Amino acid sequence: MVDTVRQLAALQTLLADNTSGDVSAQDARDVLVSGWPGFQPATVGEYDDYFNEASSGDWTAISADTGTETWDYPAATRFGNDRGVQVTFEDLASQDFTAYVKSLSGIAVGDYIQTKQTVWGGLSTDGVDALAGLMFTDGTTTAANGVFFGRSYNASEVPTIVAIHGTLGAMATLPLNSISATPPDMHFRLTYSAANTFQALISLDGINFIQLGSNISKTMTPTHGGFGASTYGAGEPKLALFRYFHSNVTS
Repeated sequence: MVDTVRQLAALQTLLADNTSGDVSAQDARDVLVSGWPGFQPATVGEYDDYFNEASSGDWTAISADTGTETWDYPAATRFGNDRGVQVTFEDLASQDFTAYVKSLSGIAVGDYIQTKQTVWGGLSTDGVDALAGLMFTDGTTTAANGVFFGRSYNASEVPTIVAIHGTLGAMATLPLNSISATPPDMHFRLTYSAANTFQALISLDGINFIQLGSNISKTMTPTHGGFGASTYGAGEPKLALFRYFHSNVTS
């Protein structure tokens, strides 16, 4: 019953936001398919992206120092009607990150970024761990500082949750309580909670969040937010799909 109510509310919002009547069958399907209510936040921010457009707009891809990566916007083919930003990456050096970010003008204490990573594929027992999740940065080069929070998958595809900080070319693992065998549908939120301090939060429904572990300390004033990914060495291509990008930042 709760899901049905949320679905109807989401559909009503979609129709209300399209008074011209320009609502595609894809848009309507997206608000009715199982799971949609959990990944469309009730409040839409000015920097939000549900990947309904044909091009990347204000997103910037940051290349890792090593390996290769491709960010696809939007990704709607490999997984049928699933939309999102898809990243394919391989052979990145240990904790060398690629990122896909947008400028968030006016980030203040208490602001956050949020996503739902619903699909992960291309993993195998090649002995290489891989990570994918949210990222705050202070620039759009490999030398930019970053704070990452998301899933880490080992070679046997067992997921844990980690936080990492440093520069994009030399990130350092930060101790954080981890959860093994996390469910496939999980929302992540990374909050700029105080000067040089960040919080990692998780949710099953995209509404009720709990902080995971202790605060993340990193001397950095974030200017950009988005997604990050990395591997721990050479191996087969890895794949991640992010279903939406949501933030409460206002310029």
